[in-house]
Formats: sequence, structure tokens, C-alpha cells
Amino acid sequence: MKILPTLAIFIAVCASWTYARAQNSSVSSPDMLIQTSCRICHSVRMIEQQRLGRDAWLAEVRKMKGWGAPIQDDQVAAVADYLAAHYGSNLPPMRPQVLSAAEAIAVIAPEPDELKAGSPARGSRLYADACASCHNDDARGRLGPDLVQRPILLRWRDWDDVIIRGRRSMPGFAGVLSQSEIADILAWVRSRRVTFGN
Repeated sequence: MKILPTLAIFIAVCASWTYARAQNSSVSSPDMLIQTSCRICHSVRMIEQQRLGRDAWLAEVRKMKGWGAPIQDDQVAAVADYLAAHYGSNLPPMRPQVLSAAEAIAVIAPEPDELKAGSPARGSRLYADACASCHNDDARGRLGPDLVQRPILLRWRDWDDVIIRGRRSMPGFAGVLSQSEIADILAWVRSRRVTFGN
């Protein structure tokens, strides 16, 4: 199945939309900028648990911009102000979700595969077309997170759900990638994992 033309158009449209929203400071509120920039890599919970003063947030936003976050110079201060107001050092610490040991293990425990075994060779080509622009050629992360050594690689339902529906700023690939192609990409990313011991 040749997906390159359709996939290229799909990625270009998604990337153009996100970039245009982040670029246009006249319509991009700080909240929208956080949605389209910070949440490319960071979860809502990760941001919400921070407690930093305004100067610390300013330094953090500038650092992330230097690392590639699509924020313009004239948007940095507004984003830092928003973060300091909502997640400032004067606020009480966030109360973490409490899980039992069994519940915590269940979140990341491997599960038996019900996907048909994929082909790493085919997955390598599909990954290069669909994923590498955000997750890097080696799956070690760029705008998107590092995919190697993640529990999701051993939890096919979670993997399938993220690829089909998307997550945060990652678009879903329903109608773009077939189930067998999703399995192929999973097989290739799994082949990048490092195993320790016997």
C-alpha cells in the first residue's frame, strides 16, 4: 500500500496549522500557545505540577524556545506570565494522584500482543514517512518524545490508541495507516529497544 502522497499532505496540513497558530501572535492566546507548543512534548499533568516564579518561568520558556518550541520572541513574556499566574511559586503544591502499588504496576505492565506480528523492515520505511519528522530518525525524540524504552511498546492497545486517535499535539493517523502498518511501525520501534541481562 502506498501512503506517501496522502501521508505527506496530511502531515503538511497538520504542521502548517499548528505552526500558523503559534506564529500568529495576534490570535494566539497564551493558553493556545501552551496547547500548540508546550504540549507537543509535555503532558498537562507535568505542567500543572510545576511551581515556579515568574523569572524562573521566563527562563524555562526561553530555554524551550531555544530547543525548538514554536514560540515567537514577542510571545515569550505572555506565556511566562500565564504560567506564573496559574502555576506560580506562591501557590500550594499540587496534590499527586495516589495509586496503590498494584494500580501503578498495572498502568505500565506488559500485555499479551493481539496485533498480528509486524515487519520491522516495512516499519522502518513507514516510520521514516510518518513519524521521524517529530520523533527523529532513531525514535529518540525531537519535537515529539523519545519512543524507545517506553512501557507503551509492550502495551499494544495503548500504542494502537495513540496512533489512531493521537495524543496532545500529535495528530491521529486513523484512515492514513492500516492496522498492519501500525503493527509494522511498532515492530521497528521495538527493535530499537536495549535489553539488559539475559
